[in-house]
Amino acid sequence: PPRSTLFPYTTLFRSPEVKHRDKPYGEVAIYRRHSDKCDHRSEGRKYMRCSCPFWVDGHVHGKRVNKSLDTRDLQRAQAKVANLTAPTQLEDMSIAGAIANFTSFRETLKWAPGTGRCYKCMFRSVQKFCDAKRIHLVSELKRHHFEKYLKGRKLGSNSVGVEIALLHKFGDYCKENNWCAENVVRSIKAPKYVPNIVEPYTLVEIQKMLQAAGSLDDETYERPRAVAMILSFRHTAIRISDLARLSRKMLVKVGDQWRMRLRAKKNHGLVFLPIPNILKIALDNLPIPKGADENCQYYFWNGVGDPASARYSIEPTLAKVFNKAGVEGAISHRFRHTLGTELLEQGATLEEVADILAVSLATVRIYYVKWTAGRQKRISSLMDKVQSAADRSIGKEDSSPS
Repeated sequence: PPRSTLFPYTTLFRSPEVKHRDKPYGEVAIYRRHSDKCDHRSEGRKYMRCSCPFWVDGHVHGKRVNKSLDTRDLQRAQAKVANLTAPTQLEDMSIAGAIANFTSFRETLKWAPGTGRCYKCMFRSVQKFCDAKRIHLVSELKRHHFEKYLKGRKLGSNSVGVEIALLHKFGDYCKENNWCAENVVRSIKAPKYVPNIVEPYTLVEIQKMLQAAGSLDDETYERPRAVAMILSFRHTAIRISDLARLSRKMLVKVGDQWRMRLRAKKNHGLVFLPIPNILKIALDNLPIPKGADENCQYYFWNGVGDPASARYSIEPTLAKVFNKAGVEGAISHRFRHTLGTELLEQGATLEEVADILAVSLATVRIYYVKWTAGRQKRISSLMDKVQSAADRSIGKEDSSPS
């Protein structure tokens, strides 16, 4: 029977632009979604003479739609469905213009410098790809274009996942501004994220780096800076971006103990940690950074230029130390994994490690929980206690009279 006989009070809308499977046109229908208290709930969608809210069900522009219309009035429901099924007129926007508008909009939201660098690097690659393919408008981009673009990038699984997430946001922005009919990148799923396995340093490796730092050729400038860097990483696990802008104002004395107090540049987490006297002495004996005035408050940076580039003032020295020490895969960030692992071995909770490293609890679970010998020993001890108790209980049941 025709649909009108099944749903006598259902308004049927047809759009010539929408095609779904073997149907010549897409269609949507209005119906009342009966509540639990409605007396006509058992009669289903065909009953329309109650006061339950209107919903719409069907396919619009090739997509399934089943949602509330937020009204109980039939005329308002019909008007909303008419607007929903009306063909949209896309605005012509060049890819370069869309990138410029998106970048300007995101910069007003004060995005993190690292996020901005990721977007700018991706947009350079996207623009280069589109120029090579002679794609000028956002509406001309299709799914197969993005598939070819990602294949040409030749990124690792984690990096391509990050790039897909950035493309999702850019596609959503273009769709909201009516530059494209749909975000075709949303249909491309990112691969499952696999955390990188980062081994903590051993005490022997840390000793090698300290010896290498203390044997650099430049005795008056580079050598004391290198020693202070390694000691700072060893005892505070500070990020390299935070160490580069470490100043004298960030060291405060609480009672008889010196503490380091700063806001992490990456996530603005509070770092407030005690530091040993050997580190405080090493920092006090540092020479004034090159190019800085006598009143410079920074230990490693001269205070000239963009603070985001401060890390470049210490990276060359660290590279010399790591090469001379001969430690395979040596980077400054491994000190964070080292301290986190040592804290866990000493019985610290995940929440305490997160507070010390100024990261979230989820980050500690993903990155810093390592199965070192010390932590495995603690887990084995706990499991032995549980298993011994279970064995004793089983033995009692076996020895009990039947």
